[in-house]
Amino acid sequence: MSFHPRMMAAIHGFTPLSDSSTFTADGLAVDCWHVRNSAHAGGHYVSRHPRFVIMRDGYRIPLSETRDGDLQHCAACFVPAGMEVWSKIAQPGTLRHMDIHVSQDRLHGLMGRPPETIAPILPARFTHHQPSGSNAGGP
Repeated sequence: MSFHPRMMAAIHGFTPLSDSSTFTADGLAVDCWHVRNSAHAGGHYVSRHPRFVIMRDGYRIPLSETRDGDLQHCAACFVPAGMEVWSKIAQPGTLRHMDIHVSQDRLHGLMGRPPETIAPILPARFTHHQPSGSNAGGP
């Protein structure tokens, strides 16, 4: 039986530019997305399973742990199961990202400890080369 991540996403201002690519295995689901976003696009996300989000093309997505909280521009992050995350993107553009959803049991086996003991990783800043003409999502 395939693993299903049980993700809830309430989004606005995003239009897929292609179908998502999906790979599933025992306790794992990987989705790759390529979307166009309008100005002020955003969303509210929560999943019953932990996930890793990896942005592509030098993009840093602005995320917050609360609806009106301070935005942290992330190139990659770990989001524990049940943690709510909000995104808010000011400028129009396109972005690509990969969601790696992992079942609680699989992550526990990989990490050697219960997933709920692993803190979220939403780094405030990443130092990297900014490709010209990219939609960097922030300062």
